[in-house]
Amino acid sequence: MAAARWCTGIGSLILGVFGIGHGTRLVQVEEMMAASGVKAPLDGLVKASWLIFSVEMIVVAIIAVVASRWPQGRAIVLLCAVMNAANGLLVRHFFGLFIGVYAVAAVAVLYLVGGLLQGSESSV
Repeated sequence: MAAARWCTGIGSLILGVFGIGHGTRLVQVEEMMAASGVKAPLDGLVKASWLIFSVEMIVVAIIAVVASRWPQGRAIVLLCAVMNAANGLLVRHFFGLFIGVYAVAAVAVLYLVGGLLQGSESSV
């Protein structure tokens, strides 16, 4: 169980840090939209989507850590892995490869390993 918690915990730390960092970049996004002439309602949609994705990363990181502490939380951790893999594929499709894609891919792998180990480790 310890290795599973470590994998899930490290993945959650990465995801949480990136979620906070992502949220703090909203000011830069607003500046880019103003410079490019993006107007309502599209500007609100972009800002809301930006913040929703930031909050999603933080909440999923918390959910995965909590689920890794539950004996029956394996499925939730694996679902978090699938969700991060899907996020990574979508972001890669629309924006190409960059550090955010690599981060969510790493988190997906850590959650996958953590989830698979969670049910298979014997307690000592």
